[in-house]
Amino acid sequence: MCPWKVWRLDMNGAQRLLAAVAAVALVLTGAVGAFLIAGGDSSPSPQSVQAQRMMDDRGISVEGHGQISVSPDVAQVTLGVELEGSDLDSIRAEADERMNDMIDALLDLGIDEADIRTTAYDIWVRDEQVEPMRSEAEQDVVAPDAPASQADDDDAVTDEEDDAVTDDDDDAVTDEEDDAVTDDEDDVEVDPGTGTQTYVLTQMVQVRIADIDMTGEVIDTALDNGANRVANIRFEVEDRQEAIEQAREMAVDEARAKAEHLAELTGVSAGAPLKIDEHSPSGPAMRMDDFDMAMEEAAEGEMMSRIEPGEQVISVNVYITYAIE
Repeated sequence: MCPWKVWRLDMNGAQRLLAAVAAVALVLTGAVGAFLIAGGDSSPSPQSVQAQRMMDDRGISVEGHGQISVSPDVAQVTLGVELEGSDLDSIRAEADERMNDMIDALLDLGIDEADIRTTAYDIWVRDEQVEPMRSEAEQDVVAPDAPASQADDDDAVTDEEDDAVTDDDDDAVTDEEDDAVTDDEDDVEVDPGTGTQTYVLTQMVQVRIADIDMTGEVIDTALDNGANRVANIRFEVEDRQEAIEQAREMAVDEARAKAEHLAELTGVSAGAPLKIDEHSPSGPAMRMDDFDMAMEEAAEGEMMSRIEPGEQVISVNVYITYAIE
């Protein structure tokens, strides 16, 4: 082969290589330009967001609800003592003794120590104002309220008579007598009134009861061993996941049935879901707040604690938009 022919073939290969490189560069340039136009990130463009909204508006939006009733299997109750008195050290010592006795009794009953935790330890002062004691001299000076008959007599006294009596009384009291009365009153000791402090101590623990049938027995045991406060009884379902899944399935089935019915009524078909939202309200656990029992009555056997856990409702709501076909 002639040398010029070889050189010509090499030139053709180089041209093809340059053309391929130019094509790749053009593709990369277009991709970079599209990326910059989109704002330099992976977020959807305003056009795509608007298109999605239009699709949502064209869909069939429905709500589905599902709920399951389950029996609680765990109880929680707050137990403790509330004491008050003027000697803080004394009531603190008594509270400690009562709480120790109560907790020991619960442990003997089978409650796990890990299921008992302190939730409150509060000490506050209640000021009680005592009315000052009046001396005999003051009691003589302060007259009781006039009866109705005397008020009528006072109305019968004319202004002239009232002025005359006042002038005569003022003239009858000499300066010496006035000074004597003042000195006597100054010598009388009057108790200005005192305020006494009453300390109120509250100490509470929350007890988790794994065997819900023992709830009443736990409360009675606490009351028999020092507690005088029972509050915030709660019944809960420890494993809620299975119930939630069942409620969710019911909610989705109901939403689909609604969408198909709407589509049938309007002469269209319900397609695939375009948007799905779920809202699962936890629902308040059944509870009885702040019910206090007298320790003496429980100790004497006059009151037995009967606790009914009832049932708890677990619900799920879904909001689904289906495509129109």
